[in-house]
Amino acid sequence: MARFGVLLALGLLAACNKGAGTAPTGQVVANVAGQEITASELNMELAGVQRPTDIKAQKALEAAALRSIVARKLTAAAAREQKLDETPEFAMQRSRAEDYALIGALEAKLAKAVPAPSREEAERFVAEHPDSFAQRKIFLVDQLSVPNAPQAVVKAMEPLKSLPAIAAFLESRKVPFQRASGAVDAAATDAGLVQRIAALPPGEPFVIRNGGGVLVNQVRDMRVEPITGPQAINAAQAMLKQQRTQQIVGRQLSTIVTDGEKSVTYNPAYAPSKTPATPPAQ
Repeated sequence: MARFGVLLALGLLAACNKGAGTAPTGQVVANVAGQEITASELNMELAGVQRPTDIKAQKALEAAALRSIVARKLTAAAAREQKLDETPEFAMQRSRAEDYALIGALEAKLAKAVPAPSREEAERFVAEHPDSFAQRKIFLVDQLSVPNAPQAVVKAMEPLKSLPAIAAFLESRKVPFQRASGAVDAAATDAGLVQRIAALPPGEPFVIRNGGGVLVNQVRDMRVEPITGPQAINAAQAMLKQQRTQQIVGRQLSTIVTDGEKSVTYNPAYAPSKTPATPPAQ
């Protein structure tokens, strides 16, 4: 299936170039179905992707990203020709996508305004959390990955004290899950959670939220790899900035929703219960 996708993208790219007029120059990297693809759009496609240092590998990565954009735009153009963009279903999907894109932009803007922690704060944080730094722990874990875990299911798992017992419970409830193995690095994990993991009795599982699901973990082994000096300070500053950003941005979004709820009118049949409003989850 992956090979077919690559061939399709290559075919669409060839179709795009076939019969094209003057080759684009400057910031325009391609013309597709009457639309320009700019260097900025190409860079956005690669946002979050680690760029290789080798120039040839960088070009290969950019070419793959460009093929992906071209395939997407040509396929979308075909959908427009069939007037699928005029259906009520598409209008609702587009509205929802725009809402989430705007929420993401607002979160990013609010996050930029969050002040960075000082060196003194980072040094104090390092001293207070030896399990994450001076005695940095890396927990090797066996996992049950549960992609869709309702809160009631997570709550019902709490009394269970072993991974096999939780697996049997999930199977009895017909909740899909996958077995895996992984590692929890204390230097990249909430310091409070690290302390709780370190204090668990041997073999007792713990749960980490993972999007709409959970990872149920059981420590199989543990090793210590200390982080000290500037490396520890940099890691602590990054961890503190993330925690502070989550708290401040979450508080601001919650205020926006709570204040906005006051002006919302509902059909009586759909009026919500009187519970505190929460911002939409990304």
